[in-house]
Parts: sequence; structure tokens; C-alpha cells
Amino acid sequence: MPSRIPHAFTQEIAETVCGRLAAGESLKSVCDYLFDEIIEIADTPQIGVKKVIKPDGSVETTEADMIEHRRLRIDARKWALARMSPRKYGDRQINDTNLKVVVPPEITEDMTPALSAPATS
Repeated sequence: MPSRIPHAFTQEIAETVCGRLAAGESLKSVCDYLFDEIIEIADTPQIGVKKVIKPDGSVETTEADMIEHRRLRIDARKWALARMSPRKYGDRQINDTNLKVVVPPEITEDMTPALSAPATS
């Protein structure tokens, strides 16, 4: 399944990154901080209240983990990390170019005189 890169920008991330860079921290340490923050967000459940107003006017209240909210926070940080340090945190493209070319002998015999002739410019 291809990864989905969110095109999100949050003021919170921008202020955190710019503030730390302005304070003299390296970009690597800021990226590592965001990476650690992603793990913390994923591991810490956040309980929220969801209210649904039914057509009859009654209100249904549910208390549950805000998984969508946590996923959005993580995706925004992953997007920022991929832009700040693409070699380490960006999507990797794997190019498998393990090719084997088999040329029949009759073709190589026809090409031998052309390959051994000196190049003329």
C-alpha cells in the first residue's frame, strides 16, 4: 500500500522548529525531537468527548480515544520531517535494476567488425 503524504502545515510545528533553530540547535536534533514526539503521540491515548445531535433533538455523548486526531498530529510531523531531512525521513524509492541481458551469438558475430573498428570523428 503506497504511503499517503499529508500536505499539512501547522503553526505549532513551524514555531517549534523555527524557535529551536533560532536557539542554535542543529536541524538533526530538531528532527530527532519531532521523531520522538511522534512515538509519544502514538503511544499515549487521548480521551475525548464526542457529541452527536440526533434528528429528534436529543444529544448522544460518547467518550473514546481520539485516534483520528492523533493520526493527524503524527502525519503533520512526518510531513515536516520528510521536508527537513528527506534522506533520513522521506519516502524511499527503491530501484531494483538487477538485469541480465542475453545476446545471441549470431548477433554478436555481426557486430564484431563494427566494435573493433576505430572511431572516426
